[in-house]
Parts: sequence; C-alpha cells; structure tokens
Amino acid sequence: LLEAGVRDYPLERCIFDYQRAMMFNFYRISTLDVMEFGDERGVALIDSWIERVCTRVKRIDVEKLL
Repeated sequence: LLEAGVRDYPLERCIFDYQRAMMFNFYRISTLDVMEFGDERGVALIDSWIERVCTRVKRIDVEKLL
C-alpha cells in the first residue's frame, strides 16, 4: 500500500477492514446452495472457495467488528 502512495492507514485498520470483508464474503456464500455450478469441476471450485473463506472466518474475533 505504501508503494502505491497510501498513507495514514494503520495496520490495525487494514486488518479490521480485511476481517469485515471476510465476514461479508461468508454471508454471501450462504446463498450458494441455490445456484447451479455445472459439472463437478465447478462444484469442486466452489467447495474449495467455501472452505478457504470458512477457515479465515474462524480466526476472526467477531466481537471486535461490532
């Protein structure tokens, strides 16, 4: 971020923003069960994505985001 010219963006705020975004992604994947993903490759890709998002969300202290 510094190389791109971003200033006055503390690491704590960056982490907070990242965690909020992960929670938003977690919310969005809750509706994926109603979508069609085609063949098994599409389903495997989505399963992998869901697993990765869930792994990251488990590490978030949700109380700090409220």
